[in-house]
Amino acid sequence: MVEHEGESWGAERALSQIEDHLSLLRAGLPTLRTDADFADHLQQTEALRQELLRHSGRTTAGDQGQRDRLLASVEAHVDQVMQRLQAQA
Repeated sequence: MVEHEGESWGAERALSQIEDHLSLLRAGLPTLRTDADFADHLQQTEALRQELLRHSGRTTAGDQGQRDRLLASVEAHVDQVMQRLQAQA
């Protein structure tokens, strides 16, 4: 991240882009078949969770609320994936 005259510029994605990525992961849930599919899916989901946790503190209160909602959605998605994995076992 680069600081310049009180402004921060970084390469982080907008929350809407992260939300779109989470939507794609949710849509792919029914296609998971093998342990490797589930492992890859969970790794991608964890990467999103980590990205959200690192997301800039310079966001507005509205962005913080959206970030918190997205984190809750990621956690709920992981629960769904784990339930599906257990049902397959």
